[in-house]
Amino acid sequence: MTHPIEIKIAYIGGGSREWARKLLFDLALCPDVTGTVALYDIDL
Repeated sequence: MTHPIEIKIAYIGGGSREWARKLLFDLALCPDVTGTVALYDIDL
């Protein structure tokens, strides 16, 4: 049995809403990866 790889992804600006949605969707479907995603949006 393998253990999931824990990662932290931080991205600045976030790009388009569609891009972020696809990234999070793909990460959620990957059973080999666990961790956190942090967004720093300079427009907020």
